Amino acid sequence: MRYTKLDESVLSVGDSVYDLSDLRILAGSGIKGFPFGSPTSPCLWNGSIRYAIVDEETTVSSQAAPKSSFNSNFTGEAHSLSTTFASGNKGFGSMFDVSNTEGEYAVITGIDFHTNLQNDDVNVVVYTKEGSYLGSEFTPGDWHVIANTSVVGQGYYKRTPIPIEQQVSVVNGGTRAFYVSIDKPNLLYSNADDDISLGDTVYQQNGMQFRIGSGLQGTFSDVFQPRIYNGGIQFYQYTSSKEYTSEEDMSQIEGESQKYETPLGGDSSSFGIMFSIRNKHSSPIFITSFAFHTNIEEDSAVEVYTTSGGYTGKERISDEWTQVSRTIVQAQGLNKWSQVPSLKMQPVSIVAGASQSFYLTLEQPNLKYLLHGDMDSELMSYGNKFIEISAGVAVLGYPFGSNASPRKPVIQVEYKIAPNT
Repeated sequence: MRYTKLDESVLSVGDSVYDLSDLRILAGSGIKGFPFGSPTSPCLWNGSIRYAIVDEETTVSSQAAPKSSFNSNFTGEAHSLSTTFASGNKGFGSMFDVSNTEGEYAVITGIDFHTNLQNDDVNVVVYTKEGSYLGSEFTPGDWHVIANTSVVGQGYYKRTPIPIEQQVSVVNGGTRAFYVSIDKPNLLYSNADDDISLGDTVYQQNGMQFRIGSGLQGTFSDVFQPRIYNGGIQFYQYTSSKEYTSEEDMSQIEGESQKYETPLGGDSSSFGIMFSIRNKHSSPIFITSFAFHTNIEEDSAVEVYTTSGGYTGKERISDEWTQVSRTIVQAQGLNKWSQVPSLKMQPVSIVAGASQSFYLTLEQPNLKYLLHGDMDSELMSYGNKFIEISAGVAVLGYPFGSNASPRKPVIQVEYKIAPNT
């Protein structure tokens, strides 16, 4: 590979060499060995790039979920599960699976790894995917990033913690894969005994199982298996102490259950959507459930929040919202509704003539909605003679990240109209 050595008396790494209308090309480093050999700086890469200016929805920012994200109707216990720190082998990364056998679901809140680097900065990326990593070892498109950061290595026989930017759930009976990748060949893992096969459980505690994994000598390349990941996870096991609403409670809400659905489509997607519902009827209306549209077919954590009146000014303030549902649903994929069960959502009443705002979010950027654009005012809402659903904002980071507006929700609303008294 060819590159140009730059005059270090004039330019340094990170200085702009070419200024284009939409981006800059900065001075970098030439690498004299594969894959992370000794660098020479400053250098200019010789080549070209192709790019497109895309809609802001493609920007996926994440932030840790606030403690209030987990509803008090769920009893959660904090746990930690560690593997061996025997090392014996090392590389640039390791893939492994964890499975959940208890509770309703588990939430992974932290991951640690083992390195022989002590007091050195280490750049680390954590990827995850639903299901096992087997079959996805060489396919970056199967994964999404939940951490991309720099940490300080703690050295032999100590956990080096990774700040997780996006917590992820593992439903009871489910499996989730993780891939921890660092920028130096110093991530430690262990060779497996001859009687251990791929898919075997090697460590387990409090319903979480660590399964045998792989070591990687490159990024999504040079895979060696079976290998035992050296490190640990922190997690909460959540068991639903009661339904949000019992069958008896639901029966106390008089009125016939009705549904209204927007057109089933969506030309963009992200983590969530905020919108308002106005009661056009002369009697109170109870919102009892939602269904949403997504492009994935897997167990997915979904949360529903509500706030009185409009959402403007509250988009990034979690304390302004009340959570009325957090559950796991089986997402149905494109062109099908994915339903939040009514017993897993606390009904929300809207008095005659009033508006109530809702926020429906996933933990991953797969919730479908419509880009609104410069539409006429009559196209700013959906509805029937009972309810009006207004265009809202897309939420680009879980759980209360940056937003883009206006956006039209793609949802199905289940509601009851209280009888006139």
